[in-house]
Formats: sequence, C-alpha cells, structure tokens
Amino acid sequence: MSFVNTPKPLHREGDFQVSIPGMADLWFDKCDELKSTITEIKRTQGGQVHETKRPGNVTYANIKLEWGSTADQRPYLWHKQCQDAIANRGAVDPVFLKDVSITQYAPDKLTVLERIVLHATWPPEFGSGGWDAENKNFRVKNMSLAFETAEIIA
Repeated sequence: MSFVNTPKPLHREGDFQVSIPGMADLWFDKCDELKSTITEIKRTQGGQVHETKRPGNVTYANIKLEWGSTADQRPYLWHKQCQDAIANRGAVDPVFLKDVSITQYAPDKLTVLERIVLHATWPPEFGSGGWDAENKNFRVKNMSLAFETAEIIA
C-alpha cells in the first residue's frame, strides 16, 4: 500500500486559501498583493516637441505565499514536475499550467474578503517547512506563483 500522495485530514490554518485543481487546498498566513504593470511606449513624430505615451505590454509580479500547510505533498510534486519539464524540454509544458484561486478570509474564517483567479499558473519557487512531529500537516514555508493573467472575482 502506497502512502505517497495520500491526503491527510487538514487542520486549517491561515487566512488565505489556495485552490489548485487536482490538489488538496493549501492555507497560508501571508500572501503578496496582486500587482500588474503596463509598460509605456514613448515615441515622437516629426515636428512634435513632446513624447506621446501609449500603453504597451502588461506584466504581473509573482505572488509569494508564506507559512502554509496542506493535506498532501502534491504542490511540491507540481513544482518538481515543472523542474523536470524544463530540464528535459527547456520550457514548462502547458499541461502543468493551472488556473489557481486565492481566497482571503476574515478572522472569523467564514467571511470571504477577496478572491482572485490566476490563469496559466506554475510554481517557480517552493520551500518546505521545518519538520515537526507534533504537526500532522505538510508544511510549506513559502511558495511563489507565476502566472499570465489574473482577475479579481470578489
């Protein structure tokens, strides 16, 4: 009987619920802000004495999550699959890109304050937490999520 990838009951910790398709939810204490930047395209035309600025590409900063727990080790395996794909093919295969939802809860753990959905997401960084015989969850010290687009749902 294999115990790898066998979910365990999770004692919910943290205010940020991270839902990834095919995995048990993760709960984190800290979550970076959703930050996007639109580059400026500057140009001048003949006879023009000032620059014309227009919007260019949109980029999103990675979201870093800290001090989390989950019922299984699949988030780490997802990170490892991306590493292996890069080593073998030089790029992350689209099969590993997932739509991830992050929900922030109020201190009562029932009221949703905000929910964002990250599209075409993959984990460039994963740090396992320290081992603790008293804690029955899989610990996640930090995890970063890179993504192509995002939307705020609630």
